[in-house]
Amino acid sequence: MDKFEEQIQKYVDADAAQGRIGVAVSGGMDSVGLLVALIDATDREIHVFHFDHAMREESNQDLEFVRGLASQYEVAFHSVRASEEISGGNIEEKARDARYAFFETAAKNAGVGTILTAHTADDQAETILFRISRGTGLHGLRGIPSKIEKNGVMYIRPFLELRKCEIEEYLEQRKVFWREDPSNQSSDFTRNRIRHDVLPYLEKNIHPQAATNIARLSQVVTRQEDWIVDMVDAELEKWETTGQLYSRGIQEFNLLHPGFRSRIIYTVLKRLGARTDVSVIEMLINQFRAFEGEEKVVQLSSKISCRVTGGRNPVITFGDLSSIGEHNPTGMIRVVPQRATELPGYGATLILREASLKQSGMKFTRRTKKENSKIKEVVFMNADDLHGDLFVRTRRVGDSIKPMGLRGAKKLQDIFVDAKISRHVRDTIPVLCDDIGPIYIPGLCQDERTRVTKQTTKVYRLEFEQEFIDE
Repeated sequence: MDKFEEQIQKYVDADAAQGRIGVAVSGGMDSVGLLVALIDATDREIHVFHFDHAMREESNQDLEFVRGLASQYEVAFHSVRASEEISGGNIEEKARDARYAFFETAAKNAGVGTILTAHTADDQAETILFRISRGTGLHGLRGIPSKIEKNGVMYIRPFLELRKCEIEEYLEQRKVFWREDPSNQSSDFTRNRIRHDVLPYLEKNIHPQAATNIARLSQVVTRQEDWIVDMVDAELEKWETTGQLYSRGIQEFNLLHPGFRSRIIYTVLKRLGARTDVSVIEMLINQFRAFEGEEKVVQLSSKISCRVTGGRNPVITFGDLSSIGEHNPTGMIRVVPQRATELPGYGATLILREASLKQSGMKFTRRTKKENSKIKEVVFMNADDLHGDLFVRTRRVGDSIKPMGLRGAKKLQDIFVDAKISRHVRDTIPVLCDDIGPIYIPGLCQDERTRVTKQTTKVYRLEFEQEFIDE
């Protein structure tokens, strides 16, 4: 028995229920190697799943190639072609989501509970390097899990300890052919640049087994992470929990080790479905440490907030604070692209549509004019750097924005004061936010991170119209 069959049996026999088993096959070298090894290693009923992304002219040839393999090995074959073009934003992520949605539907229809995918040690190393470059915590260094359950389907990656070069040699010895995807050579995708430029450089100039060692890091971190998860769960047992609310005294929380505090916040945000970026977590930790008694509320998403109450025994609370009747964010209106959003409380309408880089002009982002009793403004935004839902609300204590052209952030209160806006009017001004915070205040300013540049791949055209109030 060779190492390929050993890896199949190591994971499949230990983790997969008996019966039918699926394998995702694109037609590329890794997935074809996985199919061949699976056939050699088990006598279970095998189902091949192929998703045609329809992103290349020759993709139909990939489909027919995989269909031929399934026929040759006399295994069941399931495929579908993408119903609409995958484009805009993060194409890799959109393609992955569409692919896994097909796997789950097709697997359930075929009575398959387990699907193998051909992720390798190279893929693992690329993932870890990408996450390090983007910014991650210890949890991100776990990389690609060897098994994970999604929507009722168990995905197993038995090749995570094998290199691509080993798979190539394995198939060549058996005289088995595979398809080459030209897009894998394109430098347009970040992962390809890591694969073709970064990893080869590391192995040539730093250590010949750099990719293997980076991939192995995932196994080490996973064991440590399992222990940390147990510790975090034990700490959260001490928190007051009511539904989706998590509360803890700030003094007790600040006594914990800084690294432990970070992980606890990460876990709470993850459970609540809020953003878990390192920058968000560090911002919260700094605010908790510097808390001086004045109540503060930080909006983390359209529904989730973090509040620190004042008084003798300050308390941190995470969750949907409207459920306890305090800091009620009623009037928060979600903005949906490609359609008009009515803002009845503000006497306004907002229309958000995708636009081209050329339409934005890049040299300007705002055009404002007054017609009769209305103010109209057109804004172009870099959608690449927006996070989560977009929604309109009124100002909150501590809100800040980094206006275009200024070096640093500025509190909304100071912006209103500088614009000579009366106190009674300030709480009626709509503020457009994403999950990070304010990005646009009609007629006043727009956040620097929404600036459209030549590198922008997705642009929003925002049209705002409001009844003009002359003070």
